[in-house]
Amino acid sequence: MHFEDLLKEFPVDRFPKAAELLHPEKSAVLNAREMATIAIKNDDFICDCISLEIDRLGLNKFSTGLSPFYTLPDTGIRFSLGYWSPGSGADAHEHTAWTITGVYSNKLEVTTYDREASYKTNSLIPKNHFEGLSGSTGFIYGPCIHAPKNTSKNWSLTFHASSPLDGLRPDDYPEPLSCLVDDYTIGPELSSHPYFKVITARQKSQFADQLAIKLLTINTKRSRSLLAKCLDLCSTRIRNELRPHLYNYAVKDFSPGFFLEIADPKLKLECSCGKNIAVLNVVTPKATVQVLSANIVAREAIIYAITERSFDVGKLPGDLTKREQHALAEALEETGLFKRISN
Repeated sequence: MHFEDLLKEFPVDRFPKAAELLHPEKSAVLNAREMATIAIKNDDFICDCISLEIDRLGLNKFSTGLSPFYTLPDTGIRFSLGYWSPGSGADAHEHTAWTITGVYSNKLEVTTYDREASYKTNSLIPKNHFEGLSGSTGFIYGPCIHAPKNTSKNWSLTFHASSPLDGLRPDDYPEPLSCLVDDYTIGPELSSHPYFKVITARQKSQFADQLAIKLLTINTKRSRSLLAKCLDLCSTRIRNELRPHLYNYAVKDFSPGFFLEIADPKLKLECSCGKNIAVLNVVTPKATVQVLSANIVAREAIIYAITERSFDVGKLPGDLTKREQHALAEALEETGLFKRISN
């Protein structure tokens, strides 16, 4: 089964056109959910979605929520992947139209709230709590308040299909609950600051790493070609883990020696020291933030990286072994402050 097969479950004769402020019949959403339940367990379908998502990540745009990797032109229905780091979740929020969610890997725990009672009391009234395991799907038809969370120690990856009307206020409660969180938005101060490139690069690398990890569970020729496609987006650590799985593909050199350069020349970086610790800090629009701490032996190397801003990892100074140089370089890259320019 391929992604295009699922798209056939959303025809314009059962789902309103994008410009129409109408909701589909519940039976149409249920039928699509049944097909999605089959799809998220299918390797071809997963690979199709990941391929489209890799293309989206390559655009280097920061995601404030579920960013679609594909939108149906006629109906405006959006398809996206969700990434849930260990212990992370979304605060209680309201969906105002239908959605379908499937768990690709790991799990999510979801708390739902009694919407009517919550609006009457202007407070969140818990209703149900359930666990969505890998391979399971759920759906929302009418307006609903819920809070999903990954309570495990591993990342979770989810699939989402949603109505273009989700987010528009319904007629019964034109104003949202004051206790619900607003959607996260990027303010002008942050969006114009060089640190924004850092958090964008860090997010892209984290997401691409999770796509690669998922692809490693699929033993097909297509999944291996997609792993190769992931290379330039993944962290160096994951790139090195991919090496044994890509012997049939022409890939770039994975040697320990590579170059890093600062993500933006306008970034202000500092190195401070504590007891046996060297700390790398970055100046953000609101505060100076600690992004990396290492053994004090790395102090000279961190200062070198801050000063040079573009360097050969093999030339990091100090009493460091080649392995320690490489480990520090990987850590610097994963902060998003430095980007790989050769590997």
